[in-house]
Amino acid sequence: MKFFAILFALCLMAVGMAAGQESFPRAEVFGGYSYLNFDTNGLSSRQSANGWEASVSGNFNKWFAAEADVSGHYKKIGAVSVSDYAYLAGPRINLRPIFIHALIGGDHLTASALGLSASQDGLAGALRRGAV
Repeated sequence: MKFFAILFALCLMAVGMAAGQESFPRAEVFGGYSYLNFDTNGLSSRQSANGWEASVSGNFNKWFAAEADVSGHYKKIGAVSVSDYAYLAGPRINLRPIFIHALIGGDHLTASALGLSASQDGLAGALRRGAV
């Protein structure tokens, strides 16, 4: 009986010490499918593209992190192949189970058809709310 009383007291102390600590992951990684719906500036109706997205964030504390995000989307319209790559970075506020981030970076769009290709680089940004 004395053994169980000592074990119980040790468990209570461990719970008390654990409750006083703030735990949060130092880094978070995401990778997955991405869907993009985009306007063609009047060249055709709105288009959609399938692709991938990956991000990593380093948490400074429970609430604040720095995030980097890359994505690629692909579409084939007849003989025209289009690819779009975006790379973004910025701050992230963690409000568990949701987060808010404001990312800025660049976008590289390439289209090719019949052996010819054209590309365009531009500024990209994302202001989003998401769930962990």
